[in-house]
Amino acid sequence: MKFKEVVKESFVVVGYSAPGSWGEDFAYPIPGLWEKAKEFIATDQVDQIVGVCLPPRSDDYYYTCGMEMDSVAFRRMKKDLTAHLFPK
Repeated sequence: MKFKEVVKESFVVVGYSAPGSWGEDFAYPIPGLWEKAKEFIATDQVDQIVGVCLPPRSDDYYYTCGMEMDSVAFRRMKKDLTAHLFPK
């Protein structure tokens, strides 16, 4: 797999999030988050889902999987969704 660094303007990821860990108490939420995020394709006609892993602290990390947006109206979000703003 080839990786490419991209510098983007600020954006918001709206989706499903969960903490994970690579430590002794192994918790790997990523596959389940992707399954839930697939709902966006069917219900919101989204053609691309993104996954973002926030930097780990020790063996712990925070992962969000969802759709990328320029902005979001928080009052219109579904109850179990999260929103994360990423600056440029």
